Amino acid sequence: MVQRVVFLAVGLFLWAIGVSLSVRSGLGVSPLVSVPYVVSQSVEIGLGMLMFVLQAVALLVEMFVLRWRFHKSMLWQMLASVAFGVMVDLAMLLTEGMETQSYAGSWLCCLGSIVVTALGISLYAKSEVAMTAVDGLKSSLSRQTGDGYGVVSVFCEAFIIILAIVVSYFWYGTILGIREGTIASVIFIPILVHLISRYAENLYAKIGLGQESVTSHTTASLDVSEEDGGIQKEDDVAPLVVTITRQFGCDAHDVGKLLAMRIGIPLYDEQLIDSVAERSGLETVEVRQNEQRLPNMFLHRLDVVNNSCISEQQDMQRKIYDATKVVMEDISKAPCVIIGRLGRHFLGDKEGCTHVFLYAPKDYGVKNLAQEEELSETVALQRIEKEDNDREKHFKYFTGMDMTDALNYDICIDTSLYGVEGAADLIASAIRQMRQR
Repeated sequence: MVQRVVFLAVGLFLWAIGVSLSVRSGLGVSPLVSVPYVVSQSVEIGLGMLMFVLQAVALLVEMFVLRWRFHKSMLWQMLASVAFGVMVDLAMLLTEGMETQSYAGSWLCCLGSIVVTALGISLYAKSEVAMTAVDGLKSSLSRQTGDGYGVVSVFCEAFIIILAIVVSYFWYGTILGIREGTIASVIFIPILVHLISRYAENLYAKIGLGQESVTSHTTASLDVSEEDGGIQKEDDVAPLVVTITRQFGCDAHDVGKLLAMRIGIPLYDEQLIDSVAERSGLETVEVRQNEQRLPNMFLHRLDVVNNSCISEQQDMQRKIYDATKVVMEDISKAPCVIIGRLGRHFLGDKEGCTHVFLYAPKDYGVKNLAQEEELSETVALQRIEKEDNDREKHFKYFTGMDMTDALNYDICIDTSLYGVEGAADLIASAIRQMRQR
């Protein structure tokens, strides 16, 4: 813990140095700094102190948003906020007198600011000790609205920039602090943080900042039926496990449910969300919204811009991935049928595992979805295309494989040709023959 606190302090200090360099460059500051910078031009209060005031306001807004859900432990956000504010003022003193003599020099200073800031943010996030109040507010807004953190972050930072422009224009008659350097910071800081975090993962692990693995534990919801429907033999060492990867609208859940019922083993689909949420420490709604889709990469990278680098949010996809892997390892110790959740990837080489891919023409899925949810065919088609696109990108990103490639599976079935019962019977028959060979 002491080691993590040290790296949190180092990260915040480097971040503060980056802030001071951006101010000295004269090419504009990052969104978080914009409003305090504008105000600092006419009052005799340090930039760090003004940034702390912004953090305090953010904490008050968070308390209003959460109300009775606000826990007193969240007050620790102010500790990181105070430390950051003090370090910004110290960094401004250390860089006092630094002046750029040319536009090229200004850009050199600006680029130095971006690099140092990215390194500081990376350490801050990986320390996983505390978050600042602005980060806490964004996290709370994301939980309350159900929107992704990246979306909330973009709107919050856009609001801060607009506020800075309005205050600057009415106060000074011109726009201060928002220039080409601001745009550069928005674009390149998240990219650099992403690269640093990626390539320094081994270093972080050596110094104790690697992501801790999700602790495995047994839950009552993962009990397995002793029935085997004649497919699982008593002398079989490896349990029968069936993973079903599927396109949206092809009745995969119904097929999996019937297959599990006929074989006499449990089916795991939506209930896995609760298990993954419990193991990852995330809210169930967060897992449900992000488990089978890849976030917009631009918004995902914006999560680490300026003061929005919360480890909880930055690493959400990785936490879900790691927790899902542990859940898969647990439930696959006994016979079961698993729907989606990268089961093909996690259990690809596991003995006794059969991997199935279910699909259907879009018109079949559109008809089913339109009837089940009382949608127009146009809306149903749009939803199917979006869900399939999200699933395929998510699958490709984490596995490196094409989700629709038949070579990745043992059994592929077009459910529109056989129906739910026919597809379940085909899978059961194929598994029985494969296990008797």
